[in-house]
Amino acid sequence: MADHRELTINRTRYILVEFLGWSRRRPWHRAIAGVTGIGLIPLVAHPERYSCCTPALVRRWKAAGAVMQVDATTLFMPRTRGERARELVADGLADILAADNHGDERSVAIAFEALQGPAWFHAGRAAGDAESSGDHL
Repeated sequence: MADHRELTINRTRYILVEFLGWSRRRPWHRAIAGVTGIGLIPLVAHPERYSCCTPALVRRWKAAGAVMQVDATTLFMPRTRGERARELVADGLADILAADNHGDERSVAIAFEALQGPAWFHAGRAAGDAESSGDHL
């Protein structure tokens, strides 16, 4: 599969992974291991949407070779998903902030403008700046 990159992002080793909302942690870890086992890098889409997602679990996924894409617009949700997203960013566990385009009210540009001030964003950003990878998106 690593040689056939038609399904990867921009023909890199990154492949988008989105879970179906399983409630158990084990199948996720096996899925990540399966993707890395064939030479690809799983890009886990919006981990903050999964109720079992904790910084400790995301650290395990990252240790297994995954990278995390946190939904930028979710950062501003006042409840559980937003809290999880902010926690992942503050802990430096979000590798990518991105958003689907569901209209101008939910664009990533609005989220980017709002991210210029919160301390939790800058703390996570500093932690992420300390790391580097040879295979860039």
